[in-house]
Amino acid sequence: MFSDFDRRYVDLSRLPFSDEVQTGIDAAVQLLPAVDSLHSASEKSATLLRRGRAKLLLPLISSEVETDLNKALKLSPEDPDVWLAMAEALWKRNAVQEARDALSSALRIDPNHQRATVMMSRMLRTSCNGRDVTAEQRTAALDEAIALGKKAVSISSTDGDSWFALGLAILQQTVLQGMSAGNLKRTLATLNQAVSFSSWNPDVWYNRGVVNRSLGRYGQAVSDFSRAYELDPRGLSGAKGLAATSLRMLKGFVQMSAECASRENKKMLSRIPAKKGETPMSTVQEAAVASSASPGRTVFCSAAIVSLLSPAADQPLSFFAIDKNATPFCILIPCCLPTALKRGDVVVFAVPPAIVEITEQVVPVEVESDAGASSAAPAAPSKVSIAVVHTEAGQILVNGRPLAASEICSAQLTTRQFQ
Repeated sequence: MFSDFDRRYVDLSRLPFSDEVQTGIDAAVQLLPAVDSLHSASEKSATLLRRGRAKLLLPLISSEVETDLNKALKLSPEDPDVWLAMAEALWKRNAVQEARDALSSALRIDPNHQRATVMMSRMLRTSCNGRDVTAEQRTAALDEAIALGKKAVSISSTDGDSWFALGLAILQQTVLQGMSAGNLKRTLATLNQAVSFSSWNPDVWYNRGVVNRSLGRYGQAVSDFSRAYELDPRGLSGAKGLAATSLRMLKGFVQMSAECASRENKKMLSRIPAKKGETPMSTVQEAAVASSASPGRTVFCSAAIVSLLSPAADQPLSFFAIDKNATPFCILIPCCLPTALKRGDVVVFAVPPAIVEITEQVVPVEVESDAGASSAAPAAPSKVSIAVVHTEAGQILVNGRPLAASEICSAQLTTRQFQ
């Protein structure tokens, strides 16, 4: 009875909203039988539920959706799917507490309900954004959101929405705790799973691009943002710009690396004091290549800041730096104001706690014709090896002193954390 509708619904639910999707929703609803023509309560409830779920795909929903779902609940009060749909309808009109109550009813009936568990994780995560939420409440809500995300993944390890919900909860906790590289990598591992099972979802690609960029993996960020834009050019128009800036950062690193031994840089390097016991970055990088985050003991490194690679509004900030031997690397510093470091400043950091990793990144090559249009046969992309140092604002010395409190800011990240 519902097979044609169910197939169309799945296809429509994976598309960004557009006039075509609107037409598809209207056509799908027409496939459903008239409720008054049905005799059994279960068939009437199933029809009302499907009609409501189809209309929930609309950006704005009418009161008819809740009317249909209330009728379905009277017919099937123990159907968790109806309670879940009601929770979504209530959440869309910002009736948050009523939505949580409906969702709790769904989980009471079926504690292992996949989609209800995912939605509760999302709801708890978004509840952290309120102005009146205390730090303790925010921490507790995120802990529970992560626990529910893990539970959803354990129910079905091939469900992309579950991995996405878990990834966003970990990401929000990561920002709250200062954007450490370790937590960003945990987030990335989770979003990699979400991409594997929900490659149709542009928001998954977008958020993975944000995390890759935050880890200094600019080539991967270009690919992620570009894919997000391809899937939803209207809703994610900003992804195109993020892909472009990520590419500029990557190409900027390549260009500055080729100029490390310039006369101007040599003058700047001469100002780096030679200190006994300091370890060249080349030695630290060799240890990183050998799959060790450090040479096996704490070592100290000095380097000169050459340029800010990232936009000033990015977190973490990305700086191009070179050590006394003109070894280039990228240093990522979260919670740091862009005015805190300038060209020629000498930075000292310890490894550990700083983490060093070597990333192999693809540099897309854009070929243009004489008229400026893209060529039909673009050149093959090149690869570059980039050493990335992950540190924190409180773990570095700049010109022999720690950063002042006025040079440190709160962690921020621009993501697509939709309900």
